[in-house]
Amino acid sequence: MKLKEILQDDSLQNIKLAAGVDGLYREVTQISIIDTPDMLDILYAGQLLVTAGFYFHENQNILKQLVVHMHKIHGAGIVIKHSANLKVLSQDVTQLANKLNMPILWSPEHKELSLTVKQFTQAMCTIQNFELKQIIVINQQLSELNTKNITYQHLLDQSAKI
Repeated sequence: MKLKEILQDDSLQNIKLAAGVDGLYREVTQISIIDTPDMLDILYAGQLLVTAGFYFHENQNILKQLVVHMHKIHGAGIVIKHSANLKVLSQDVTQLANKLNMPILWSPEHKELSLTVKQFTQAMCTIQNFELKQIIVINQQLSELNTKNITYQHLLDQSAKI
C-alpha cells in the first residue's frame, strides 16, 4: 500500500514530512527499526525504515548514502526520530531526498521507536481490513447473483455494476 494512504491515519498525525514529498506514492510492504552501522546491508524493497538516526546524527553524509541506497533498492521511506542530536536535515540531504523522491519523515522526540512502528502497522492493518471487508461484500453479491440461475451475460452485466 502507498505511504500516502498510511499517513492519512489519525494516529500518525504527529509524523511530519521533512523531504521527498513526491515519493509518497512509494509502496510500503514492511516496517523495520534499524539502528546499526551495517543498516545498508539489511534493507529491502518496500521497507519503511524507522531509526533514531544514531549512526548519522553527527555526519549527514551517511544519511545521504542511506537516501541513495533506499532509492536504489526501491525502499518506501525513512522515519527519523527527532532528538536533541538531530533536529534538522542538512540542505544537501533535503535536496537529494527531493530529487530522488525519497520520503524522509520526522517522528516526535517523545515517542518511542517501537510505538511509531506499532502505529504504522496498525494503520496498515486498518486499511487492509477495510479493503478485505469490501472484497467480502462484493463476493457475497456475486454469489447471490450466481445462485439465481441467470445467464452468464446477465451475471457479467451485474458484476460490472458491482
